[in-house]
Amino acid sequence: MREDSGWFPLSWPAYSLPSAEAPSALLSLAALGDMRLKPWPAECVFAETARIFPGRRFVWLSQEHTRIVHRADGGREIAGSAGDGLVSGDPQTLIGVSVADCMPIFLWDTASGARAVLHSGWKGTGIVREALRLMREGFAAQAANVRAILGPGIRACCYAVPRERACAFAAEFGEDAGFSRSGAWYIDLAAANRNILAAEGVTHVYTHPECTRCDTRFSSFRRQGSGNFTRMLAVI
Repeated sequence: MREDSGWFPLSWPAYSLPSAEAPSALLSLAALGDMRLKPWPAECVFAETARIFPGRRFVWLSQEHTRIVHRADGGREIAGSAGDGLVSGDPQTLIGVSVADCMPIFLWDTASGARAVLHSGWKGTGIVREALRLMREGFAAQAANVRAILGPGIRACCYAVPRERACAFAAEFGEDAGFSRSGAWYIDLAAANRNILAAEGVTHVYTHPECTRCDTRFSSFRRQGSGNFTRMLAVI
């Protein structure tokens, strides 16, 4: 899919299977409008998901900046359930989360075909551990077979936070996840999640370098403001 369609295609890290086997991972661009999922998806969400994935069942959540992940297959309807991540083993099920500076994370187990999509902001960092646990328990996923994408989100160049938050982040997720620069304090969501994935044994990780606050193609809570920000839809 081309970027001029309004969607940003995300790249999987190198793997040994044919590219046709990989699930599509996409992030809507700001030009498509507000892809909100709470309390109910905007009409454009249904229109766009039907356009790019016709005939697929779409499952979403009522996001609360948690580390809660749900299974999305088996015909179980979880729309409106609180949580910030979905796992599915059904290739006909489309799962999605909305983001606006928080990092979208995509996981794919190349052996079972199970996949996950996660909304990981500073409050929810660590959610990737829960997704991996569900993939292990439900699909016998092994870390060596898992591929991860860390999608566009606010980067360390722009994510200034209070000192206490940066220090807590560094203590929990590694020294490179929270640090000071030129008298200010910052957190690095990508570094934190790479460290978590490495500790879990996942070594095939691709980090998209784009910063949503810097790059106007993307929605951004910090750039657009609390009363005007729009949300992007991350789907797999």
